[in-house]
Amino acid sequence: MADLTEQTSPAIPERTSSLLSPICKERVKELSESSDRLKRKASTISQRSLLSSTDFVDAQLELSQTNYDLCSTLFQGLKEAWEAGAMTGDEFKDQGRSIWKKRLYLNKERTALHQHREAVIKKMVADYPMMAAAYRATVMTNFTINSPPPSSERRNKHHHDKWKQGLRELYNAVLPPNSTFSLGKPVSEELIWCPITKKYAGPLYRCAAHIIPHFMGYENVAWMLGDEGDMAAGFSHIWNLKNGLIMSRELERKFDAGDFVIVPIPTENGAPQRLRFLLLNTAYGHHQYLETGKHYSELNGTELEFKGNGRPGLRYLYWHYVTSILRAVKWETAGWEDLKKRFPDGSIWATPGPYLRRSIVRQLGMAIGDCEPKEEEFKEGVCDGEGQKSSIDEKAIAADVAERLEISPEDDSDCSDYDAY
Repeated sequence: MADLTEQTSPAIPERTSSLLSPICKERVKELSESSDRLKRKASTISQRSLLSSTDFVDAQLELSQTNYDLCSTLFQGLKEAWEAGAMTGDEFKDQGRSIWKKRLYLNKERTALHQHREAVIKKMVADYPMMAAAYRATVMTNFTINSPPPSSERRNKHHHDKWKQGLRELYNAVLPPNSTFSLGKPVSEELIWCPITKKYAGPLYRCAAHIIPHFMGYENVAWMLGDEGDMAAGFSHIWNLKNGLIMSRELERKFDAGDFVIVPIPTENGAPQRLRFLLLNTAYGHHQYLETGKHYSELNGTELEFKGNGRPGLRYLYWHYVTSILRAVKWETAGWEDLKKRFPDGSIWATPGPYLRRSIVRQLGMAIGDCEPKEEEFKEGVCDGEGQKSSIDEKAIAADVAERLEISPEDDSDCSDYDAY
């Protein structure tokens, strides 16, 4: 479990500092000096019995805000350096991702203090004179970072196996052994269809991909989709067969990273929903897709082909679409601007919702994309939803989702074993 207070001060490599503009350098210097001053202040308070836990929490809140501003300034400075050609895109992503993760930690610490201020102070008073230790323990208890999910949310192999089998049936994806295939020859093993590549392949090359990942958390998912935010609603969404799609392992990794999205095509009433593949990160356009030997650019814009009438749920695909676009905005992914030019009327997503809670889309924009989402880009897919939460609570959900999106598929340790066929 990460220690909040040990991760709040971003180290600034000399290489990074040298790339910043003079104005950015000056701002970084001011914030760094302020951060050092506030650290000394918090340390002094923790050692003086005449000063209260409230004083210490106020100093920590000011420190986390200063370091948050410092990370934001550094990130923007790196983006400007990349845009000016002073660093490569890979360098920007490598250094920027490290800074962004620290910013996420700080955002969660700030939110924890706003949400649980009185509880933190009360705990610290009880544990005095161990003020700094009490602060760390209390903040982490109320708002843990990178902690494992509660046992009620951990992936269950029985549920997962049942879900995977259900996807095979929903999409009529399996060609059983001894079926006639290709040039009239019977196949010796079970083959599974991928609607994106429009090819059959053995189970070794196919996996059951969650559209909204399991590690997003049941309560987070329920609230984002407009429900009250309880565990039962989240469970039903995560394990809904329409929250899954069979695809190749290679494609699943890029799907989880937001490198491509699957969006609806206008479809006649009563007909199965038509869907298409859109490559969001066109930097991969010239890369070969190993299963077919074709380039990813050849998949771009193509319609998915299913073997039955089963289709993934649009509300789940819309969540992936929104979060992928917000990540593309943050990293200025090659291809996002091209997509907007290709669909000048903003109709990339062709089928109105409602799919996501309106208030959470704004918070996701700030937490994931470092931007204020434009109303015209997402207005067709949002709703008011059930129940109410404060803006602080919604910021906490968005910060948690943003952090979980930074987890690579490899970090989700049981992903490959559970998803594989």
